[in-house]
Amino acid sequence: MAYTAYLNQPFTPKARTFDPDTYPGVALSIVWSQLSGPDTASFSNFNSLTPTIIAPTPGLYVFQLTVSDSITPVSLTVPVNVLPLFNVSVPFTAYCPTGSAGVPVTFTAQASSNISSADATAKALNAGQVAANAALQCTAYLPLPKLAINIFGVPGIDPSIRALQLSYLSAGTLSAPITETVLGVLNGFPIVSHPLGKVNNTVVGPGNILFPYSTATTLDIDDMLLPLTGPVNLILRAGSGTNFNFPVPLNLDSAPAGVSIGSLSAGPGIAAAPNAVISLPNNAPGNVNVSLITTPFIGFDTANWRTTGSPATYLLVALPQGPLNNPTALATLAALPMDRPTVPALAEVVRLDTLLSASQLNNPLFLAFFAATYNPGTGIYTPIANSIQFKVNTVFSASNSAPAGAGSPFSILSMSGVASLNIPAASNGVLYFPNPSYARVVAGMSSIA
Repeated sequence: MAYTAYLNQPFTPKARTFDPDTYPGVALSIVWSQLSGPDTASFSNFNSLTPTIIAPTPGLYVFQLTVSDSITPVSLTVPVNVLPLFNVSVPFTAYCPTGSAGVPVTFTAQASSNISSADATAKALNAGQVAANAALQCTAYLPLPKLAINIFGVPGIDPSIRALQLSYLSAGTLSAPITETVLGVLNGFPIVSHPLGKVNNTVVGPGNILFPYSTATTLDIDDMLLPLTGPVNLILRAGSGTNFNFPVPLNLDSAPAGVSIGSLSAGPGIAAAPNAVISLPNNAPGNVNVSLITTPFIGFDTANWRTTGSPATYLLVALPQGPLNNPTALATLAALPMDRPTVPALAEVVRLDTLLSASQLNNPLFLAFFAATYNPGTGIYTPIANSIQFKVNTVFSASNSAPAGAGSPFSILSMSGVASLNIPAASNGVLYFPNPSYARVVAGMSSIA
C-alpha cells in the first residue's frame, strides 16, 4: 500500500528495524535509495531511519530501505503517491456594518488544496473572513437626524431628468467605494417649461427646464432612512426614473454639527459623484436641509417688454454708481436689441449673469433697467425714464439655496434721476442682489414705455 504525500511538502516514511540475532559490537547500517519516480526526490539524510523527503513533481515514487548487520542485508520497498498541492495567500478586509463605526481590519490567510487553486482560495477567504471579523471592533450609533432635500429647477439640465435616486455607501469608503445600495427614488423633480421657451435664443422647450421657478420643492426622506443608523454617506443622483447617471451637486443649507457634503470616487460598478454625498454622523439632533447647487441665473423675461408703437428698440442694463437717491454715473452693462414687442410670457429669456465678471457675481450688485432708443448715426443709446418697472409677482425666484444670513435673494428698488448727468429715473426699475452667486431669478415687467 502506497503512502500519500504532497508536492514540495516534506514527508517522512514510517519504518522500524529489528535484529533477532544481534551480533555483539555490530550496529545496524541504514541506507535509503530511490528506485523509481517521475523526478529525483531529495533526502535530508540517506542513512537515517526517519529521513525528511521532498518530491518536486507529482506522481508515484518508489523508495527502498536497506538495513544490514554486516552479515545479512534486508531491503524493503516503500511506494509513495505524491499529489499536487495548491497554496494561496488571500487578504480579506472586514468593515463595520451601517449603523456602527470602527477601523476596518485586514487579515491575510493562507490555505492549501490538492483539488484546485479555486478550492484553496475559497478556504483562505473563509479563514480570512473569520479572523478579520473576529478582530473587528465596532461601536453602534443612534438613529440619524431628520433630512430634507430642497429641489430647484436648473437651467440647461438634461431634459430626460425626471426623478432623483437616493442611495448610501453600504461598503467601503468615499475614496474606495465597494457597494452602493439604493434606498429609493424621489419623483416630482420640478420641471418648468414653455412650448416656445428660449434662453439667449436657444430653444429649451417644450419639456425642458427653462429656469428656476417659484419656491423650492422640499422632499422629506425620513421614511427612506428608517432602516439606517449613523454614521452613513448618502448619495444623490438624477435620472429618467430608470437610469440615474447624473450626480447632483449639493449645497448644505442648514444642519447640526458634523454633517457635511462630500464626494464619492468611482469604484467597481460605481460612478463618481462629486459634491453629491451627504455625510451624516450619529445622534445629530435637529434637521438637515440641503439643496441642489446651481450656477447663478439672472434672466430678463422679454414678454411684452414694450408696447406696439414704442420708439424703444433696445433693453439697456446699467450699473448705477453712487447712492441710488443721488447717482453719480450710469455704466452700461449691455444694450440688447429687443425687436419683438409682443411674445408670450416666459417664451424668451435673456440671461444677464453671463455678462457679469466673477467679482461682480461675488459682491452686492445693483442692476438698473431701461427701454432705450438708438441713433445709428451717432451710436448713442438713450434710456427712457421709468420705462421698465418690476413687481414682486413678476419676478420669479428659486434662490432658497442661499446660506443662512445671506438675506433675500433680490429686492426691487428705485433710482432717482439726475438731469445734469443724463441719468434717467428708474422707478421700481432696479434689482438689488445682496449675493448674486445665489441668485436664481427671472425678472418680468409690470409696466413698460
